[in-house]
Amino acid sequence: MDSVQLRKMWKEFWESKDHQMSTPASLIVNNADDPTTMFNTAGMQPLVPYLMGKDHPTGSKRVYNIQWCVRTVDIDEVGDIHHLTYFEMMGNRSLGDYFKQESINWSWEFLTDVLQLDPAMMCATIFAWDDDAPLDTEARDIWLCYLPEHRITPLDKTENRRGPAWSTGPCGPDSEIFYRVGTGTPPTDSHPGNDEHNWLEIWNNVFMWYYKDDSGKIAEMEKKNVDTGMWFERILMVIKGQQLKKEWKIDAIGWSMSVYDVDIFQSLFDALSIHTFQSYTETTSESSDLNNKVLPSFRIVADHLKTSLMLINEWLSPSNEGRGYVLRRIIRRGYYHLKKISLDNVDRSDQHLLHSKITDICNGLQVFYSSLAPSFDQDIKTLIGEMSQFESALQRWGNKIDEILSKHSGKIFSWVDAFLLYDTFGVPVELTQEIVAAQWLSVDMAWYQAALNTAKETSRAGAGDKFAIGINRADHIEWLPETKFIWYEQLECSESKVLKDFEVWWSRYLVFDCTPFYAEWWGQKGDSGSVELDWWDVVQVIDVMKYGGVFLHRVGN
Repeated sequence: MDSVQLRKMWKEFWESKDHQMSTPASLIVNNADDPTTMFNTAGMQPLVPYLMGKDHPTGSKRVYNIQWCVRTVDIDEVGDIHHLTYFEMMGNRSLGDYFKQESINWSWEFLTDVLQLDPAMMCATIFAWDDDAPLDTEARDIWLCYLPEHRITPLDKTENRRGPAWSTGPCGPDSEIFYRVGTGTPPTDSHPGNDEHNWLEIWNNVFMWYYKDDSGKIAEMEKKNVDTGMWFERILMVIKGQQLKKEWKIDAIGWSMSVYDVDIFQSLFDALSIHTFQSYTETTSESSDLNNKVLPSFRIVADHLKTSLMLINEWLSPSNEGRGYVLRRIIRRGYYHLKKISLDNVDRSDQHLLHSKITDICNGLQVFYSSLAPSFDQDIKTLIGEMSQFESALQRWGNKIDEILSKHSGKIFSWVDAFLLYDTFGVPVELTQEIVAAQWLSVDMAWYQAALNTAKETSRAGAGDKFAIGINRADHIEWLPETKFIWYEQLECSESKVLKDFEVWWSRYLVFDCTPFYAEWWGQKGDSGSVELDWWDVVQVIDVMKYGGVFLHRVGN
C-alpha cells in the first residue's frame, strides 16, 4: 500500500460513517486565535473553537481530515525510526455527537478490517485514576471486546491525557493504540509503559469532555467530543513492515523499517544517494559504520529539507526571530548534516551547481505534495540562499571550533566559546550542542543564556552607532577601505564588488567597494532595496549603517 491508496481508503471509510471532510489548516498558527504557539503541532489545534461549541463550516458534527503539522520539541530525536518535524496527522472528530464506543469501534475496524493489521501485534492504553478523573473503565470494557486484558494498560495523566491545546480549553483522557515493532509476538508482561522501545504509537483517541480554566480547574463540559490522531507516515511504515515480515520473515519492524522507508520519502533518498552516498562509500568499508554514522544524517537531511520547503511554501522566510528563527535553525541543521554525509562532488563555491543538486534532491516532493509546485522554484531559491549564507559562516567558524575542541579538557563546553560561535560566526547554540555532544561534552547553558540576555539588553539600550556596542564588530571589517558612496551621482551600480559577507546576531551583512545606498545617520533611516549577487541570488537590503567609513548593508527577507 502506498500513500495515495492510504489517503483514498481514509476518505472512503469516514465518508461511509457520515463524516464530512474538514479542510486542513495552515501550518502557521493564527496568533489571534492562539498567541502561545507558532505552528500547528496536532490535528486538534485548528478545531478548538468547534470543540467548544461553535458550528463547523461543513455544518456537520462529524468531520475528518489529514492535518499538516510541524513539531520541533522532538527535533533531537529526528533520525530514529519514527520521529519527524513535518508530519501529517489523520483524524476524525465528533463535535458533540458520538463518543467512546463508536470511536474505539471504528478505530479498530479501520486498522484491522480496512488496513488488515495483525490484531495479535496490537495493544491499547487507557487513562488511570488521578485527582481529576477516575479510571476509564468504560474504555477498558470496550477494548475487552477486541483485546485480552493483559494488552489493555492503564497509564497516568502524563501519558494518557491530552490537551488543552493552549493554556486553557478542552481536554480529556485518551486511549492510545500501539503496534509491536519489536521482536516476536508480544509477551504477556510487555506494554508501552514498561517496554516502550518495542511498541510504536499509531493512533490516539482523545475523549474531550473536560475544560481547563485559567485557575487550572478542570470541569466537565456540556457536550462530549472526540478528537483522534493517527500518524500518516507511521501507519505507512507499519503496513509496509508487516508485509516485509511475512515476505522476508524478519524478526522486528523496528530493526529493518522506519518512517523514511515509505514512498513519500523515496525520491529524496534516491537523489541523496546519487549525490552523497557514493562519495561516502568510497571511503568506508564497514557497513555498520555506514548505518551508525550516515543513516541518521540521511534521515535528518530528508526530514529537514522537506520541513523547510513546507514552511517556505507558506510564505515563511528564515530570520532572527520567532517562526523565522525556527525555520533558519531547521535549514542550517539540515545543511550541517548534508555536509556530514558529504557533498564532496559539489564545489560549494559554485553556487549554480549547488542550486542544481539541491533542486534535484527536492524535485520528487512535488509528486506527493502538489501545493509545492506553483512556487517551487522561488522556494528553492530561498532555501539555497539560506544554505549559502550558512556555508559562508561555516567556512569562517569550522577551523575555530576544531581549535577550541583541541584545547578542551573536562566535560563542560565553555559558555564563552559557545557565545563566541553564536555571536561572531552565527552558529546556532543548538548546533554547537549537537557538535560537542559527539565529543561527550555539554554546553554550560545557564551561563550562556545569561550572557545572551545581557548582550540583548545592552543592544536594546544602545543608540547612535548600533555596531559599536556589545560585541566588537570591528574584527569583521578590519583593513577594509572606506566605502565609496555614489548616491549623489546615481541610484544604481552594476560594478560594485563584495568585499565582505558576514553574520552577527543572526543577521547577514554585506560590504561593497561602492554603494548607492544611504546609511543611517542622525536619525535618518538607511536606504533599502535589492542586490543581485548572482544569476539566482537576489537579496533584499533592509537597512544600511555606517561603521567608521565602511557601509554595512543588512540583508533580510
